[in-house]
Amino acid sequence: MKQAGPKQTKINSGYMAYIDSGLRFALSIVIGAGGGYWLDIKIHTKPVFLIVGLIVGVTSGFLTLYRTVYPLDKESKDSE
Repeated sequence: MKQAGPKQTKINSGYMAYIDSGLRFALSIVIGAGGGYWLDIKIHTKPVFLIVGLIVGVTSGFLTLYRTVYPLDKESKDSE
């Protein structure tokens, strides 16, 4: 069996960042919609909390994705 060289490891780690971001985005939506659906079943409301949970999940997913793409850099803000 071949071992991955340094070049192959660097390529794989680049893909892992995209996979991680995609999973975080998708899980935020699923958790928000799932929580809203669960509340709808418990409180006997039809789509109210599902829609609210979906909006919260999508917003959370985009915020997580934004923070991943544009990380907070304290050093650059301190120098300004």
